[in-house]
Amino acid sequence: MTKPDIKPSSKPAYFTKPHALLAAGTLAAALLAGCGTPPAPVTPPAKQRRAPARIAQPAVGWVGTYSGTVPCPAAANCTEQQLTLTLQPNNSYQLDTTVLRRGQPYTISSTGRLQWDETGRIITLASKDENARLLIHNNTAQRLPGSTDIDIDPAAYKGYVLRKQ
Repeated sequence: MTKPDIKPSSKPAYFTKPHALLAAGTLAAALLAGCGTPPAPVTPPAKQRRAPARIAQPAVGWVGTYSGTVPCPAAANCTEQQLTLTLQPNNSYQLDTTVLRRGQPYTISSTGRLQWDETGRIITLASKDENARLLIHNNTAQRLPGSTDIDIDPAAYKGYVLRKQ
């Protein structure tokens, strides 16, 4: 038999079988390490929210009790009603309405939060029982047509003025 023709290897001397196994193992470990849990999704930074514009609110001079006798609504079975409105510094209110029915006084009390408009002169009484707008000016509270009072004549609230006590 003839000897096989052995030619010198074209591979460098440092690339031997043990080195090849070590390189393949390192590559496999690197690939497997990359297969761990995926990185958390990058969320864009939240838009900065502006603080709500502070609604103008007058000095503490508006706090107190306002009262007066005002005309009854057209649908009510009375001629006038006595109102006592107490405004608190924490933007809450209590409204006591007294009417005469069958010769007897009948009082309804309602409480809730009040909200100032952007001018700092008009409040809205907001509760399940009330939805009234009042102009607070010169120690008086004068009723204004509300946003839901579109069909009501503004003169309907003439004489609806409460004076601060």
